[in-house]
Amino acid sequence: MKLVELECENCGASLKIEEGTNTVNCPYCKASYKIDDEVKHVKYDDMENSGYEFEKGRIKAQKEHASNSSLNIDQKFPKIALIPFVMVAIVMIVILISSAISWKDWNNKFNDNDNRSGISAEEAKKKEEEEKQKIEEEKKKMEEEEQKRELESQARRFNLGYSSGKLSGFFIKSDLNDVINSNRTNKERLITVKFNDIETQDSEEILRIIDQLDKNKDYNVLLDYDADGFINVMTIQ
Repeated sequence: MKLVELECENCGASLKIEEGTNTVNCPYCKASYKIDDEVKHVKYDDMENSGYEFEKGRIKAQKEHASNSSLNIDQKFPKIALIPFVMVAIVMIVILISSAISWKDWNNKFNDNDNRSGISAEEAKKKEEEEKQKIEEEKKKMEEEEQKRELESQARRFNLGYSSGKLSGFFIKSDLNDVINSNRTNKERLITVKFNDIETQDSEEILRIIDQLDKNKDYNVLLDYDADGFINVMTIQ
């Protein structure tokens, strides 16, 4: 029995056709073909030319198939590439909408609280300023009290060792030596010494007073203080 070989136009597979067969099915893609006598005659009589025509057609089909595949990929690729950007845009839109809703809810809640308390926005701002000013005043007061306590502590240390009342010349001489040292080191807190007709802050003058004092005699000592509580005048009588 003579066989004729043809090519499936659908998948390119080789088809073997027996004589007298009017139809043939492709065993691969299941495509069905009807065979007429004219085609079989060409196959029998001009097999070489017919094979050439089929080969040429097959090559052409492959080229068209490759071209179509490339076109489909080019058409699909931009769409696929845009997917991440589309997803990012959707996420950003959702975030913006959520933020807007949250802000609106917070603002409404704030306004509702003001409305429920019967305080307008202007009154609330004024109250906030008053509270702020009150806090600043309390802070300033605390700082002033702290400075005052520190100043009092300094005054106690500065005045330490000086005594008033009836004292012997021996102890007054010692106090005057302390006055000389204090005046040399504390220029902003000078102590004035008064004795008889002498009134001085000078170290040499105070030394002369020390020389005039009798260490065995009692004197009255008066101490005066400045506004900060520091001794500023020592009067010896």
